[in-house]
Amino acid sequence: MISPIISIQQVTRRFGQTPAVNDFSLDIMQGELVALLGPSGCGKTTLLRIIAGFDEPTSGSVRIEGHEMVGIPPHRRPVNMVFQKYALFPHLDVYENVAFGLGLSKRPAQEIHKRVSQTLDLVRLAGFEKRRTAQLSGGEAQRVALARALVMEPKALLLDEPLGALDLKVRQQLETELRRIHSELGTTFIYVTHDQSEAMTVSNRLVIMDHGRLIQEGTPQEVYYNPNCIFCASFVGESNLLPARVVGVGQEATLVRVGERTVRARPNPQAREGQAVSLLIRPEVLSLDRQAPNHDNILQGEIIDVTFLGSSIVFRVDTGWDKPLQVQQAGKDDPDLPKRGEKVALGWSSYDTLVLLE
Repeated sequence: MISPIISIQQVTRRFGQTPAVNDFSLDIMQGELVALLGPSGCGKTTLLRIIAGFDEPTSGSVRIEGHEMVGIPPHRRPVNMVFQKYALFPHLDVYENVAFGLGLSKRPAQEIHKRVSQTLDLVRLAGFEKRRTAQLSGGEAQRVALARALVMEPKALLLDEPLGALDLKVRQQLETELRRIHSELGTTFIYVTHDQSEAMTVSNRLVIMDHGRLIQEGTPQEVYYNPNCIFCASFVGESNLLPARVVGVGQEATLVRVGERTVRARPNPQAREGQAVSLLIRPEVLSLDRQAPNHDNILQGEIIDVTFLGSSIVFRVDTGWDKPLQVQQAGKDDPDLPKRGEKVALGWSSYDTLVLLE
């Protein structure tokens, strides 16, 4: 059986009586790119600092490659950390910043030169060796910070909101670069962010946190299409969440009542007739047509708002339910698209309709 490279078991960290991390357990395997995702204050940065050794748990165990790390100082742990604010040395050039840790470790000059050159090439900063940090853009500075951490060849790289200070286009470019670097190195990455789009782009496993606890973990696809609770459904991606009541439970579908309409949803073996639930319908699974579409569920409505976002168009449709349904379609230059005030039909599959228990 393959052992995890990092094993976090029943970790709690209290500040006074308040738990920032609360009975948290997670195993991370070699080569994974795990994103810790949650709202501000949910405990994800505290957890990362505990792994790095900058903070200690009130209780629980943190093991790296099978060795207990609680009580071990940061410089003796086989991990390295990249921060949002870069923390570069302004009096050193790019080469000297990246070589700093190797110099402290008293590595031979030839080895330092080779590893710094290879790492700058990896982050696509070859030729920037003599550049001063004040001459760097935000994206370039973050690449230097990344290179400085990677050059030490850590067993795991810890990234705390590394792209949070960058504008959208640079952030998107570096998301792609981080995936490439991770793929080339095979080093374990643990990535903290509150941006769900960023987390889904970079990671191969999502860990959702709230109030210091692990709420759900899985691939981005699993968490998005099969959220295990209302919090995950609303936090990850856009969602139509509607109060409903179960009126029928079967092997092929769960029947729920929303307002005056009965909706067919994916079977949920835990649902019970008469139970109050929430209904989840993602905006992109809804089909919008001027005539009744051929689907399990069909609903008539009126468009009350249209928002063009470039790659997509978002319609808000009043169906007579408590709140409008949001419908998302691919953006296109089509003068015949439905407009505000038009009557339309919405259709969607029962499989794309999830019943979430309260």
